[in-house]
Amino acid sequence: MKRFRKMLALLVLAVAVGIFPNFIITTSAVETYGDYEYEVLDDDTVKITKYTGYAESVDVPSEIDGKKVTIIGTAYTEDEYGVLYYDGGFQANYKELKSVTIPDSVREIGDYTFWNCTGLTNINLSNNLKKIGWEAFKNCKGLKSVNIPKSLTEIGIYAFEGCTSLTDVYFSGSEMQWDNIVIGLGNASLTDVTIHYNAKMSEEIVEESGNFIESQVESKDNNDRESEIVIESKQEVENISNTESQIENSNDISNANHKEIKTDTPENRNEDNAINTTMIVIIVILSVVLGAGAVIIVMLVLKLKKKNNE
Repeated sequence: MKRFRKMLALLVLAVAVGIFPNFIITTSAVETYGDYEYEVLDDDTVKITKYTGYAESVDVPSEIDGKKVTIIGTAYTEDEYGVLYYDGGFQANYKELKSVTIPDSVREIGDYTFWNCTGLTNINLSNNLKKIGWEAFKNCKGLKSVNIPKSLTEIGIYAFEGCTSLTDVYFSGSEMQWDNIVIGLGNASLTDVTIHYNAKMSEEIVEESGNFIESQVESKDNNDRESEIVIESKQEVENISNTESQIENSNDISNANHKEIKTDTPENRNEDNAINTTMIVIIVILSVVLGAGAVIIVMLVLKLKKKNNE
């Protein structure tokens, strides 16, 4: 009988270890860093066990006290009756929390980490994430889409159960890589939606968006410089046209003045002499015809001719 009880106890222990591996807790003391409680693991990395803040948007640190953060999750506590229960994660801020960014240093999201965070609408996962624990995102009813890295190998049971708003999963790997992920029971909210393969992760999208914006700014600067050059060229052409117009106007004025002002040339003098001679002939004829004062008229004519010659 004793032997049977011993074998039964060993069997129960084996089953417990196999089914509830995450119930084995570390014995290291809980420490505090800002709004985080954490434990130092055997490999000298950090497991964040609780977030005590109330921010709407949270960026999980990649290091605490110089040690890399590799796990975010919860802590398990044993009550007076020997019952283990979880305590921690992000449940303290389950209503206010809307967005979480998990750094690439994190390789595991533990059990119940974001359980019942109904206000959560955006989650940026680590590009090196390997495991999502039991009920990690259960009842995150505000979550509409999630980006999952191709590094992921395991999703625990009921990890996304109750995510009733989830419609799209963006997986950075191929369909074959997705099929190789071990997905536990109760994740229909994740597997029955539209899955986009070979999708870019959030950081890649942000980086590409930044590059696009930079290229647009550079293109705009180039276009502005080209526009300035075109405007300057147009102004130069207008200036040249105005200068040509001014020259033409000056030439027109000069020609007009040239027509109005006769220069003292031999041709002009000959023309004037011819006119004067004609006038003298006419005056002489009139003097002869009229008779009276002919001598005086002749003298006046001679004086006038002399004056014209001068």
